[in-house]
Amino acid sequence: MVIDALKHKVICYFNHSVLVAFASIDHIFASCGMDGLVCLWTIDKINPLRIYPEYGHSGPIHLLEFHPNSNYLASAHNDHTIHLWNIHHENSLVRIFNGHRHQISSLRFSPNGHFLVSGCWNGEIILWDIQNNLQIAHLSLHKQAISSIEFSPITGTLLLISSIDSTISLWNCFMITKMYEEKLTDTMNINSSSNKILLNVFKTKNIPIFHIRFSKENILYAIGLIDE
Repeated sequence: MVIDALKHKVICYFNHSVLVAFASIDHIFASCGMDGLVCLWTIDKINPLRIYPEYGHSGPIHLLEFHPNSNYLASAHNDHTIHLWNIHHENSLVRIFNGHRHQISSLRFSPNGHFLVSGCWNGEIILWDIQNNLQIAHLSLHKQAISSIEFSPITGTLLLISSIDSTISLWNCFMITKMYEEKLTDTMNINSSSNKILLNVFKTKNIPIFHIRFSKENILYAIGLIDE
């Protein structure tokens, strides 16, 4: 469903929309769906500005995330890959990130736009170097689906990850990227024993966490489901 804000009309596109994401440029947004397409829209038009890819994908697209500069858009696909699109060119596929073994459940760009973090249904987390299309690190802690990923505001030095396994993990993203940039080592496998990188684990009383958000004051807010 798309709303024509200027004419106050509602336009429905069946078998398409699963998720909608807005760019930091307020008049642009994107949608994805079961048809394997990513549609780029402006709020003053009833037809898509662009469609990626032109002839569809092999399966549903589950997630969208705009790059901080709003020039790029990441989409998570049914084949466990992430596609990066240049929204200023038709059908312009910039990168394909391939490394997950299960369906991707969460995506987040770092505030500086250099890195992308993705999590999937088995709890696997991968930190990507966007420019070089390299896996920087695998973070191993969570046992169930990753529900939300959040960087600390402005600097992005802290990385928060929530899961439906009722935990939230806090990681030292500054340390991870520093180790990568200084040594340019192969992909790092980081687990719960990495106490300088894994800063804390917040556990709830069997409450699955669905969404987390940092405030500008670095206060963490979390949304979960309480089963009464």
